[in-house]
Amino acid sequence: MSANKWTPGPWRVAMYLGGAWTVTSSPLSEPRGGEIVEVVYGPNGGTSKANASLIAAAPTLLDACEAAWNCVIELPPSNATSELVRMLADALARARGES
Repeated sequence: MSANKWTPGPWRVAMYLGGAWTVTSSPLSEPRGGEIVEVVYGPNGGTSKANASLIAAAPTLLDACEAAWNCVIELPPSNATSELVRMLADALARARGES
């Protein structure tokens, strides 16, 4: 596997100026600082925060998808596992910018 091209997690959500939400990366030992990964604006503060939270969960979700992939590919084929393999392959390709 090639090196990641994204900012390593964990990512966290914080309020930004003007009601926007930022997704930042910083070590858990640093309460402030880190790299701004994304700034989320929107007409509805609740929706903006929910979108920012989903974006901030991306590194954890990617790790979970990779772990699930490694487990699922070892299972005997069935309709359920075939669909799950398809879903995981699609999610992983999207996360890696391959689709």
